[in-house]
Amino acid sequence: MYTICILEFCGASVVIFLEIICVLLACWAAYLSFYRPPNFDWKESFVFSLDRSSLPEQEFSLYPPYSGMTWDNIDDVMLQQRLQYSLASLRMFVFGEHPKARAVAQYLKHELHVVKPNAEEIAGCVQGANERLLFFCAGEQVQDVLTLLHQHPGMRDVLYALILLDPVFDDEWMKAHFSHDELDAEANAPIPYIFLFSQSEVRIPDPAESKNGWRSIRCIRLGCLPEHEESAFGISMAVLLHSLYT
Repeated sequence: MYTICILEFCGASVVIFLEIICVLLACWAAYLSFYRPPNFDWKESFVFSLDRSSLPEQEFSLYPPYSGMTWDNIDDVMLQQRLQYSLASLRMFVFGEHPKARAVAQYLKHELHVVKPNAEEIAGCVQGANERLLFFCAGEQVQDVLTLLHQHPGMRDVLYALILLDPVFDDEWMKAHFSHDELDAEANAPIPYIFLFSQSEVRIPDPAESKNGWRSIRCIRLGCLPEHEESAFGISMAVLLHSLYT
């Protein structure tokens, strides 16, 4: 009888132990499934990629041109092919013709839609449910696009990134609405807002904190760009866009 009790106790202990292991494994799997944005030095990496004359001497977190490639050993043809493939689901929009947006579209061989900040016009260009939207806007159009996104949560849900050149803000609107809560999206990853300047740089407001701690906006500040060819901008921006979610 004593032996049977011991065996039953050992059997129950093994079952409890296995259940604990299963719970721990489930928790670990859930942790691994959480999206964590890549931690690169975006500004330094982008400025370097525009020139690539020599590898930087100072140490910073430099994103690679593509997985398995290094900046000192690039096959330009293969890089373009791989970026075209990895970003094939992008649907590109520019709000008013701009040469930098055109350079990115030409490098990726994407159609570039020149549109107004109008939800119906944008929706009419989308052809598949798997497509992600990439917005490029400059100057006063930046505020119009931010207002559009604020009004249409469904558009934010399929937004890949925004490229915002020389932004002109409505300060009162930004204080009231530029927040993680009001520009939230269903995706489990924050939306990259890429800010860059052609001449003088202005202060970029920080989004107001979320009530639950979630960050739906990821501000990537590239600063004032050095002189460069538009073709170089197209390549560098394509590399950055790929790096956003790697």
